[in-house]
Amino acid sequence: MKKITILIALTTLVLASSCRKVVEFSGSQTDPLPVLICQSEAEQPISLRLTYSNFFLRQAVFPVIDNATILADLNGNTDVAQFSYRENGIYHSGLALRPDDTLTLRIIVPNQGELTAGCRMPALPASSDFTISSEFNYQSSPSYENQRDTIYIFSNENLDFQFTLHDPANIDNYYCLRAYYLDSNNNRRFFTLNINDNLIFEQDPTADYFGINSENDYRSGQQIIFSDDRINGLDHTLKGSVDFISNYVFHKKDKLYLEVSSLSRDMYLYLITLNKQRQSGDILSIINEPVQIHSNVNGGIGILGACSRASVLFPINF
Repeated sequence: MKKITILIALTTLVLASSCRKVVEFSGSQTDPLPVLICQSEAEQPISLRLTYSNFFLRQAVFPVIDNATILADLNGNTDVAQFSYRENGIYHSGLALRPDDTLTLRIIVPNQGELTAGCRMPALPASSDFTISSEFNYQSSPSYENQRDTIYIFSNENLDFQFTLHDPANIDNYYCLRAYYLDSNNNRRFFTLNINDNLIFEQDPTADYFGINSENDYRSGQQIIFSDDRINGLDHTLKGSVDFISNYVFHKKDKLYLEVSSLSRDMYLYLITLNKQRQSGDILSIINEPVQIHSNVNGGIGILGACSRASVLFPINF
């Protein structure tokens, strides 16, 4: 199957290059629209970015909106912390959502009208029984005094794990899985995750991923995104592995985490359509259908999404 896919891709590329022709665009250009991007996280101050859309034949420079008035409504209360402009189209607020909070934004852009969008912060995901079922090869570096706390994990190593996800009944739930460690600057560094689950992925037509592999019961990538379509109300055990595809260097005090997130429905649809749109730009893009990225912004385009994250520490002792 891989040979056939590669052959089709190469044949398509050869035909496309041999039939190259400059085509002038004669259609009308669409007017720019206000674009809102806000991916709120539970218990964290909210930031958002406002720009204008750009015609697809122009350079990818999006003019920022720096003069908007943003009015927030939290659970029906408008007497809440508001937004102030910083730079590069980014507005900050001291407002932070808790699980089950509902946020509505009304954004007034001079000479453009109003944007409105809303979201509800999902509850924290519930999980338990997190265990690792394999060890990976690593070595310390005691040769030098300043490297005695350094750990080297060899390439092509996998760390197998499993955990139980407790899905609430009678509501639609959406999830995202990621594996990461915190470096010395407290930045998250993400690894590739592999998840095998023939119940979730085979039957869920909208299950998607950020990565390179997709089969009926298998997902691989730095973000694994899925719904509870077939596990609604169940305690479901997921099995997977962290894939160290190249050599990684850790400090002994570094910790490896599995992050389990609950997503709002709009956030879920935005992420999977964004990924499909990115995939449409690969070598076979000339035979792919265009993808419309999901938007929940009235009066413009973009996303006001929400997610609640819970991180579980891998029980590893170096």
